[in-house]
Amino acid sequence: MKALFFHIIKTGEESFLVQEDKLPSFYGMVHYHPEIQITLIKKGSGVRLIGDQVLPFGPGTMMMISENLPHVFKSEPSEDGQLVEAISLYFKREAFGPKFFSIPEMQSVRNFLDLSIGGWEVGGTTRTYVENKMNQIREMEGLDRLIVLLEILRALSKSSSLTALNPNQKEYYLDRRDSERLTQVFDYVFSNFDKPIRLKEMAGMTHFTVNGFCRYFKNKTRRTFITFLNEVRISKAMEQLRVKDWPVSRIAMESGFGNLSHFNRQFRAIHGMTPTDYRRMSQIT
Repeated sequence: MKALFFHIIKTGEESFLVQEDKLPSFYGMVHYHPEIQITLIKKGSGVRLIGDQVLPFGPGTMMMISENLPHVFKSEPSEDGQLVEAISLYFKREAFGPKFFSIPEMQSVRNFLDLSIGGWEVGGTTRTYVENKMNQIREMEGLDRLIVLLEILRALSKSSSLTALNPNQKEYYLDRRDSERLTQVFDYVFSNFDKPIRLKEMAGMTHFTVNGFCRYFKNKTRRTFITFLNEVRISKAMEQLRVKDWPVSRIAMESGFGNLSHFNRQFRAIHGMTPTDYRRMSQIT
């Protein structure tokens, strides 16, 4: 996938950045940066694209995004004007010195970071622990902040509650032009997923023939456009299944699927269960 390089700004008095966002929406361009990012969503919901995975997010979603991994968060506009909120930690391995992660005491953390090229979703008791630490770190300075970051990394390295965001751990090649072009496609899909979307209009938007657009999109995202569209629609449906008591048939229609049987097939193909099973499981957890 191609994406836009994003520069994380921090002062000369800190080796890593603690950032709190309260905005109408999250940054909308597909982008990447050399820092490792740990993010907790506090308010807001939508769809996230991280590497080659499309998944919903909402309050409580926590993830670790590895260095140079393309990602974007597309949040739903709030009907009452509420802002989206998140807290994130950004750090480079070399920020603590070239040999810091090579000392014996840091071996487990170093091994964990080496295995994290695809990123992680954080769940279970680890998510609760890290959330508490992230709330603490906002008020800290100096060495106290660094100690808490190390406690977070230790907890993540020992956790059994992590889900790989990109289990294939692929490399990505990036530039600005394709980031802008893909962001245009993503914006259109995220805004119009509940309506018919035709390959011809997507090709015209990006100045390709239909066949050229299909080849381009698959080359940059490693999936067909139709697969991506279905993933976005299913992600939107998952959110509705969690928070709405609508019949599954209505959720299928609201998510852009023309009929219930097609919706059920696509949902099972992507998540290995029916929409009804997912709704039941999400209510339990």
